[in-house]
Amino acid sequence: FGLHENLRIFKSLYDYGHATFFANMGHLSKPVTKDNYFTETNTQLFSHVSMMREAQYVDAFREQAGTGVLGRMLDVLQMQDFAVGPVGIDKSGAMLDGRQDLSRSPDVVKHSGPDDFFPWTSPSNQLSKEAMTAHFNAVNSASTGNSGMFGNHWSQAFVDSVNMTAEMLDFLKETSTTASFTGNLGSQLEMVARLIKARNERKVNRDAFLVQLGGFDHHSAMKDNLDPKFTDLNTGIKSFYEEMGFQNMFESVTLVIGSEFARTITPNSGEGTDHAWGGNYF
Repeated sequence: FGLHENLRIFKSLYDYGHATFFANMGHLSKPVTKDNYFTETNTQLFSHVSMMREAQYVDAFREQAGTGVLGRMLDVLQMQDFAVGPVGIDKSGAMLDGRQDLSRSPDVVKHSGPDDFFPWTSPSNQLSKEAMTAHFNAVNSASTGNSGMFGNHWSQAFVDSVNMTAEMLDFLKETSTTASFTGNLGSQLEMVARLIKARNERKVNRDAFLVQLGGFDHHSAMKDNLDPKFTDLNTGIKSFYEEMGFQNMFESVTLVIGSEFARTITPNSGEGTDHAWGGNYF
């Protein structure tokens, strides 16, 4: 196989024995051919939404329905008394979902850091942050005989979120990276690196992070569109591995890159590529 010239960090990691490639990865519930796949497959093999979902579940027969591959890993670790932390950067995904009876939901953290609750003075009534916080705490205070189950659950989730955000803002102010990060993927991986560095303050010793980079559906002008995407991918991965070296965490972190499916090798009439079958994972 060959590598795009803008993916130099992939070659370096592979040459050093720190990385490997998995070819022809994808979703199948049984062996099929191009003649019978449409009737013999339980999902839409060429649908972005369906195949992204399958890539995050890795559970073709729904043996543990509603859970994702990383969520199930954390379930096992949590039952072995590890303190685990599922985190989505900018948004969550099914990959992080575990068993509901373990009472653990993924946290979502913006790549730029969490927003403070009510960080400004209200322009309408000039309430201070402290006064507004007190009002919200009063509204979401202890239950009464007339309180509903859903209202109680919402209030508790709200209060927990505000408190967690305040704690995270405090320790992230004191947490920075040594490596420089740029680009879309880089900004997400920078937050991952900062959260790893703050693992003691977060009281976790096993994390699963999900970052996502879109924009690869190049049905036209594939070459022109792919160059900047691979550059963004390369610089983000390069900075992350440099930072893991600075943190002495290189041997404690595994990064997996996957996608919903590959692209056709032969071009279409618009100098692009269309949806294919198994993809390449790194």
